[in-house]
Amino acid sequence: MAILIGGYFLMKNVSTNVVPPEENEPTQPTLSNEVSCEASEASIRERVTEPYSQVTESAGAGRAEVQGTIVIQEQELWDTQAMVVYLRVASATPQAFIDSNRERVERGNTVNRIEEGALLYKLGTLENGALVSTADVSERARAAIEEGNTVTLQLEVPLHQGSGAPPHFSYACTIAL
Repeated sequence: MAILIGGYFLMKNVSTNVVPPEENEPTQPTLSNEVSCEASEASIRERVTEPYSQVTESAGAGRAEVQGTIVIQEQELWDTQAMVVYLRVASATPQAFIDSNRERVERGNTVNRIEEGALLYKLGTLENGALVSTADVSERARAAIEEGNTVTLQLEVPLHQGSGAPPHFSYACTIAL
């Protein structure tokens, strides 16, 4: 098609069979990053929404951006074999988070671990290929964890009450990307 506008001659290629590329490409579902501590409320003594710090003599709490690599280990938990999902915490993580959780392990707490000098922060267990956790895990974080990626997670860690925990327990009440 040709159009003459104000002395300028414009050519326009018109085809009825042209489909924009974005319509030909499969669309990926958008994964949510929404999380809430509501599911963990029964075990929470106090939520701390400030940056992670040591808030009692024996526990740290707060929000932290934690970097690391996903590690899955088969372990015996409460007389059953479980595939435990940990985040091998990288040194770029806030030192207060590393120190507080390392001290818990050194005092005998068995939720998290220290291996080869690195903190392994428990996220939950893997059951039939899916992450099971006491924490509310966002769809985006769950996908990244289940793929075994190196990730940067946004954790909210409250102060918990009582002792004893199910095999899929995590100190975090929320895990997001």
